[in-house]
Amino acid sequence: MLNDYWNYFKTANIYLQDVQNTDEITRNQILATKVFIILFLSSLISLVAYTGVSWTLLNAQIKNPSQSIFEKLYVDHSEVLTCACSQTSILTDKFVKVNVSCHQVI
Repeated sequence: MLNDYWNYFKTANIYLQDVQNTDEITRNQILATKVFIILFLSSLISLVAYTGVSWTLLNAQIKNPSQSIFEKLYVDHSEVLTCACSQTSILTDKFVKVNVSCHQVI
């Protein structure tokens, strides 16, 4: 069976046969067919391999991670890690004090 495929590959010609084709033209057509089949199959194999190995993007939300979990995530995924914090760690009234005094304008 494998021998049949090999014999077919050796003589395969995807170009139209013309009465005026010489042996040299036919050889060139068979060679071009072999190059086409090899390039097509290698492209197909590359595409399938890339699709099978490509990374899948996963969005995960971790609420209130511990310091150690955050540091591990930062080491592993620092280029894509984002923080959707809605509150600051320290409330602003702990370090900002505003004194308002009004003066009369003359």
